[in-house]
Amino acid sequence: MDWLTRILSLSIKLWLNLSPSLPLGVYRAVDGPPTRGSIVVVCLPEQIGRFARDRGYLGYGPCPGQVERLGKRVAAIAGDTVEVTAARVVVNGFAIPGSGRLVCDSRGRWLPGTEGRVVLRPGELFLLATDNRRSFDSR
Repeated sequence: MDWLTRILSLSIKLWLNLSPSLPLGVYRAVDGPPTRGSIVVVCLPEQIGRFARDRGYLGYGPCPGQVERLGKRVAAIAGDTVEVTAARVVVNGFAIPGSGRLVCDSRGRWLPGTEGRVVLRPGELFLLATDNRRSFDSR
């Protein structure tokens, strides 16, 4: 195996986070379904990804719409009940501290978001970054 192949194979399993949305560091990918509290690196649906890229929340990358991947902590998985209000996010009846929804970004631009209660379907995740109040996540 040449050095380039080794580097490329490592890049698939390692992820460097420089974003304030999660603790800084190098993360290692593991196999298996996401669980509450785990950190995931995902491609957003194309429309949401382009919105994030156009606003400068994410850069260019390999995901649909030429958007970079998003790294966040999983707050809820399929079957969980999530309630979002302006004041907080509640998952399965547990209020998550510091999870109130913002209505404007740091430049004063309106942030789309929905308030209400939903039960997540198979394949859906609710991603939440309480490390940084201004993080772009599922709220």
